[in-house]
Amino acid sequence: MSPLVGQWELMTHFDTFSFETSAPSPPDCIYADMYCTHFRTTTDGAYLVGTIMLQDSTISADTLSKTVFANGMVATRFCDEVDTNYMTAAGCLHVSDLATVAYIGRITGAPDSTMAGSLDVEIGEPGDAFGGNITMRSHDATFAGDSIYGHAYWGQSGGRSPPTYRGTFVLRRVPQGLD
Repeated sequence: MSPLVGQWELMTHFDTFSFETSAPSPPDCIYADMYCTHFRTTTDGAYLVGTIMLQDSTISADTLSKTVFANGMVATRFCDEVDTNYMTAAGCLHVSDLATVAYIGRITGAPDSTMAGSLDVEIGEPGDAFGGNITMRSHDATFAGDSIYGHAYWGQSGGRSPPTYRGTFVLRRVPQGLD
């Protein structure tokens, strides 16, 4: 059994919001490229927390390279109105009301506390046929026994440079009762 199996509490901290416009888009992109990705430090209202259950897969007998599957309920507030006017490009103008959403996904890599950045985390809304689901990804997560932590990229799937929050996340193991 993978050492990741169990119940975990997800917490996040976002410090950047990014989105794309056509270019040029002063002052961020003054040249006539086709696209411009804007980064804003205003993340007011963005929210992602919840409880995630990690379960073993049967893909491999080697517990240090096994995939574990994730599912759970998270509370979210994601940007639902972006100023993409190439002249103003203010960023997120409004975040959604607080919603509870089912998240699914997986964690792959070696859950070895001596190896920093050895896990890939991908959890999010179940996919739709149009790539409109919102997913949190981390390609440098570290397992530390009672926690998993790393950089967080939380954004819409699909597209060139969809609206995305960036920051950090931590999953903290929920202690199980003694029987």
